[in-house]
Amino acid sequence: MRLAVLSDIHGNLEALKRCFEYIDNSNIDGIVFCGDYISDVPQSKEVLNYIRYKSEQYRTWIVWGNREEYVLDYHDSPVKNWTLESNNAAVLVAYNSFNEEDINYLRSLKKYEIIDIPGAPKIFVTHKFRDIPYNDNFNFKYVLFGHEHHQLFFAKKGIRFFNPGSAGLPADGFPGASLLIIEFKNNGWEPTFIHLEYDISIPINIIRNSQINSKTIRWGDMLIKTLETGDDWTGKYIREVKRLAAKRNISTVLENIPYDIWKLARKNIGLE
Repeated sequence: MRLAVLSDIHGNLEALKRCFEYIDNSNIDGIVFCGDYISDVPQSKEVLNYIRYKSEQYRTWIVWGNREEYVLDYHDSPVKNWTLESNNAAVLVAYNSFNEEDINYLRSLKKYEIIDIPGAPKIFVTHKFRDIPYNDNFNFKYVLFGHEHHQLFFAKKGIRFFNPGSAGLPADGFPGASLLIIEFKNNGWEPTFIHLEYDISIPINIIRNSQINSKTIRWGDMLIKTLETGDDWTGKYIREVKRLAAKRNISTVLENIPYDIWKLARKNIGLE
């Protein structure tokens, strides 16, 4: 039994297709998706359609991530105040591309999934490590999670934790697509971490021509740098914005930070 594990696609259809080029030729029995399929690269609707298409070909286990949660919360809120000039721009572009069928699909996803293969140890699946109900009653020896954008493997109190890294927006220094294969053998699940190259110019050009790079905060610049380098430029940007806001003794809530701080942060991290 061999399972492919994908996470943090972030709207990057080209990276997702590259992952499935590998999966479709690797004798895979099922696919695990660990969340954050949407926003950032503005092909979120296409990514959801592709996941649904592949779910007809493979047995799948799919959980939602924080990006899906953001969209559902916004959809259900009576207040619609996101703009293309805010830090929510990338999620807003994704949200605006969805119809009610897409929203209902996101709503059908779960926070947790359990992989129960006869004869093999059960696997607990979620998006964030902090959401794992890790206590004395936790009866799993294997956990799959995403969110970190780094490939990870560690053990704690007899439990093995695997993170496939990010398929669409890696932050581990590798400018490509990351995934994980787990195989049941020797009475346990054994990991193989995969890095794949693909044509990153395709998502980069899509970002450059999109709404998320045409307004003041210019999230697209950060996403492009992340795709080019495999480093977390969006995280660098946000950390510098919050540092400058705190230095001025003003709110570090991103929605409340004035544009001049965002502009200075861009300069400080070398993007202007």
